[in-house]
Amino acid sequence: MNFQNGLILGNSITLHGTCSYWWGEWGMAASCKENDFVHKLANKLNECPPPNKQIRFLNFYQWEVMAFDRAETLSLLNRVLVLSADFVVLQLGENIADSTTLTSDLEELLSYLTKRLHPKKIIVLGNFWMNDTVDSIKQAVCEKTNATYISLKDLQTPEYAVGLHTIVQGADGSSHKIVHAGVARHPGDAAMAEIAQRIAKVLMSDENHSSIDS
Repeated sequence: MNFQNGLILGNSITLHGTCSYWWGEWGMAASCKENDFVHKLANKLNECPPPNKQIRFLNFYQWEVMAFDRAETLSLLNRVLVLSADFVVLQLGENIADSTTLTSDLEELLSYLTKRLHPKKIIVLGNFWMNDTVDSIKQAVCEKTNATYISLKDLQTPEYAVGLHTIVQGADGSSHKIVHAGVARHPGDAAMAEIAQRIAKVLMSDENHSSIDS
């Protein structure tokens, strides 16, 4: 398939703004912008023709935490749905506390994106933080809707988290030490690279994949 442009909807692993405990507008907690999975993926895809592939990305954590009516958050996507997308990646789930309606909510989100963007491929990432219930729902919905599910189960171990006291580079070029426990749970560079590699493997393959298990 010829993928020229894409859209990634995620949470802080995809994009987090600067604040008192994080120092750049990219995926928490990559050591620098170039090492988060979004930018790693863009570089991998641009190694293959055609060049100048474009990836739009958005922090859409509101969908995760709005358990009682996730449909209310879909209008927040309008600003990134103005163009078509050859592929869509959903990196959502780590902040889901209530999965009661998750099956129908995820089906609705996939349908909404399909109707608005008409992508050739939709990829749903498994959770980086362990939640077997959410992962099972994601995989079942992918099987039902012909989306591609990529498991991250083998990355749900402490060595793939960035960890406390790791040094990262901020947008200002200065070095900063991670001291926030929430940031420390996020994927380090090795996990970010692996996530990008798994997405690229799906997009760069001519085969039809319904599931990529670890």
